[in-house]
Amino acid sequence: MTRKFISPTDLNVKLTTALNTNTPLHVFDVRKRPAFNAEPQLIPSATWQIHDRVNHWAKEIPANANVVVYCVHGHEVSQNTAQQLRDLGFKARYLQGGFDEWKTQGFELVKDKTKGAE
Repeated sequence: MTRKFISPTDLNVKLTTALNTNTPLHVFDVRKRPAFNAEPQLIPSATWQIHDRVNHWAKEIPANANVVVYCVHGHEVSQNTAQQLRDLGFKARYLQGGFDEWKTQGFELVKDKTKGAE
């Protein structure tokens, strides 16, 4: 059985591998809007999505896609979103420790190009 979470180190490796092998990895920032707006940076290749609209935006994810979601701390928001995605048939995991742990470990962040997602 696949783990329900991925560590920041493992995600960083998978992002590098995906980039080098042209293998898609779908990463979604599901922090609540106030948290995202306070710190509008993303993990590379991530897009911000409204966590409680997962049934809507999941339609845009290719079948059989590997998906990682993260919130601020890797708790309720991302864990529930990952579970909803698994219920829809996706291979989805949440980022252990969330955005804060990614940032604490010093991994790359990029500015949100949309300057506030809708």
